[in-house]
Amino acid sequence: WLSIELTSLHLLRMRAERAAKSEKKSRKKTKKWREIKKKLIKKSTVYQLREFSTVLYLSEEDYILLSVTKRISIVQQPKSGYIPPKALTAEAYYDDMKINRINPAHKAIQGMAVDYLTRYVNGTPKHIAFKISLMGAKNVDELDNAKRLLNQINGLDSTSICAACQLVGYDVAYRRGPRFFSPVETIIPSNKMIANIIVLVKRSITFLKKNGPVVLDGFTFEGGYNGIISSGDGDYLTADTLWDFKVSKSKPEKNQTLQILIYYILGIHSIHQEFQHIKKLGLFNPESNIAYTISLSDISDDVFQSVSRDVIGYCTPDDAKQWRTASGTNKKVLNEVKSYFSYLLKDTGFSPDNYDDGIYDITVDDYWSYYKKISDNPRPKFTRTHSIKFIKNSGYFMFVSVAEKGTTCLLHGGSLRSLKKPLQYYYDRLPEYATTILQKFSKYWDALYSISKQIQAVAFDEEEMKKEYEKYISECKEHHIESLDFDFWSQYKGNAYKFSGKVHGCIVDIDFFNHIYLNPFDGTITPYSALSMYMKYVYKNIPSLIATERPEMLPAFDRAIEENTDKESTALVLADSKEKRTPPVLEKHEIDTYNELVTDTSIYGISNRMKALQEIYDHGLIVVWYDNILPHYELEEESNQSQSLNIGETKLMDCGMVATVLSDNGYKSITIQFEDGTVVKNCRRDKFREGKIKKPSPKQKPTIPQPKISYVGKTKTMNCGLNATVIEDFGCKNITVQFEDGLIKKNCRRDKFREGKIGHRI
Repeated sequence: WLSIELTSLHLLRMRAERAAKSEKKSRKKTKKWREIKKKLIKKSTVYQLREFSTVLYLSEEDYILLSVTKRISIVQQPKSGYIPPKALTAEAYYDDMKINRINPAHKAIQGMAVDYLTRYVNGTPKHIAFKISLMGAKNVDELDNAKRLLNQINGLDSTSICAACQLVGYDVAYRRGPRFFSPVETIIPSNKMIANIIVLVKRSITFLKKNGPVVLDGFTFEGGYNGIISSGDGDYLTADTLWDFKVSKSKPEKNQTLQILIYYILGIHSIHQEFQHIKKLGLFNPESNIAYTISLSDISDDVFQSVSRDVIGYCTPDDAKQWRTASGTNKKVLNEVKSYFSYLLKDTGFSPDNYDDGIYDITVDDYWSYYKKISDNPRPKFTRTHSIKFIKNSGYFMFVSVAEKGTTCLLHGGSLRSLKKPLQYYYDRLPEYATTILQKFSKYWDALYSISKQIQAVAFDEEEMKKEYEKYISECKEHHIESLDFDFWSQYKGNAYKFSGKVHGCIVDIDFFNHIYLNPFDGTITPYSALSMYMKYVYKNIPSLIATERPEMLPAFDRAIEENTDKESTALVLADSKEKRTPPVLEKHEIDTYNELVTDTSIYGISNRMKALQEIYDHGLIVVWYDNILPHYELEEESNQSQSLNIGETKLMDCGMVATVLSDNGYKSITIQFEDGTVVKNCRRDKFREGKIKKPSPKQKPTIPQPKISYVGKTKTMNCGLNATVIEDFGCKNITVQFEDGLIKKNCRRDKFREGKIGHRI
């Protein structure tokens, strides 16, 4: 069932006729788009975005170059998605073939190899099936090596599959940029991975035979691109269905359904006339051997119009039924995307070291300029933050989000924790709070970093690296692959033969999958291997984990024990106990390969809380505040409750009005009067001192019930500046409005309509 056997003369003749028919039309559009793109890149400023691991071109003209997948990553979809995955119809296929479990880090290579080999075996010429790989190789000046690998691909034998796995390693140089490229010679697929690829390609070919013939494969969308989306390539087009293949254990999710919907809309506007005959969209997963489809008739014109306008960024007509006539670039959407990326790229150079002790007003950009240096998280939107206060005292500092109404919250990345006291309270107690936490937990964190240091000591020596290199040379010869020299190979594979030691919360990483949990309550160590938060395999001791999960590292671990002559102590004193425990890290234990599956996730809750406190130990940064940590907290609370207020004492409340104490009959029984004469009884002393007593709103006179009136036909200007008209009214919480640009929103509330607060989704 190899490529020649599967490729029929009818299929070749059909492709030749189609190519001849569209050649003249496509040549003009393709050439024009390439000229625009080339001109655009020359006039653009190139940014490297860590959040998206991609090269972004922000030009002075009305263009921004994004792939389909990068555009989807920043789109705010409806809750269930533009096409809810539940709306898909599933069809299972059955065979006796099985898929082996492999390292998840190799899944991407496996998926791309399956994709391109399937196209090749199905009759597509090799240089077309692997064209993305070849373009990536050209970007890193290794086109000759890529062509050599391409010549080694002749079917589904192990040599061909190994060459394909290495060849797809060049994809990253095209899709993400040369900066992310690593030498492809380091890609040596295991026997399990080779067996998986054979099974997955066989399933894909069987599926295409049953649902074919294939009309187009590996196509792009020249003529359909605009100033926002400039790249994207589809998988397969049969007579009436657009297919996208996803090699995964998971079921489809809304980003995947949106991706294939975008492909269809781009295809409708592209040079490919075959898209005009499509009736269904489909996803096929060869790993689960299940196909998912949805008929185009089950997707409303409103969805097509919304995706065309708000996601792709076409200029669309007001009538949703005319979405196919959309074209060009919607400048409003383009500017919003540009603003989003410009927002991510701002860096003011803010540093806490440049400030003396005090409370300062800073910008959101100042805060994120600092925080992104200590975190890998993407930048939040800060929708609830009006301004930010920076508080510093004695080398410790914190950032406080101030809302538009004046309420304050402690910032931890983008998360907010409400603060109940005035900022001066936190400034005054900042050093005491930080030192109290350090006194309680410093020994624990010392132990964590000591474990980390010992784990990092486990690494191959030069002799072991050379032995591993010899194995690598042997595998290359077996699969007829050209090998790297030792220095170059060790530069890229060196990290694979040493342990990480990264500390986060209560966990020390051995590598990406294997970890050590140090219990903060009793100081015990739990080594485990985790495929996910819910699938953790716990081992008796660390040598047992290494012997099972990383056996090649066991000699290095034993050597680290022998070299640990100073026997650096990892003893810690627990906060509520005088007991000392010494976590046995670099110690010999009897190896027991038995492991126990643990699905409980409670350790992550504990670890996350400790990680928040650990910011004080690592950076002097307070991101969480527990009042009861302060030693005199109970006395302070008792003082606030017992100390009476003076009659006539005044205080400015958060509402902006001054309140005066009229009487004090106990902690929860004071009477105050606002400056407008309003008297409030049974107030609390601490709320008065904190300025937190609210002025009651005047009582409304009871209104006479009015007969039900329909809002249909009413028009109101919303906060976004657009007029909205009610076109359906099913009750106070269920009206349908239509904006003047044609957008329709359902399930809206009447009061939000009256207040002009119905949002216009972009």
